[in-house]
Amino acid sequence: MLCPSTDRSESTHVLGLADSEGRVRFLEKMLPIPREAVDQLTDKDMRSRVRLTGPCISFQCGYWKNGCSLGRRLSNLGKSDDRACPIVSECRWYQENGNRACGICAFVFHDLLREELEL
Repeated sequence: MLCPSTDRSESTHVLGLADSEGRVRFLEKMLPIPREAVDQLTDKDMRSRVRLTGPCISFQCGYWKNGCSLGRRLSNLGKSDDRACPIVSECRWYQENGNRACGICAFVFHDLLREELEL
């Protein structure tokens, strides 16, 4: 399983980049990212430009509460977006919440919604 909004410390691939509207433009295929490159990303990059993915760490994650509570909560926001995603078949959010997770996914950057949603 892959986390569609993994923490920088667990990241292994670039999933997408922000477009001019602030939505994620998913890559056709995940792009491996070397640890050195991940370490060069700033919090600002993570919040507004780069979307990373990596292995879901399940019960070791602060959002893990009988599944991914972040994916569950975001899936209930009712946003809609039809952008294709390269990890849908391995995505924790999709596996647990179906298409509802995909609707919000293009609007999420790591930590960007945390304060807004009081997660």
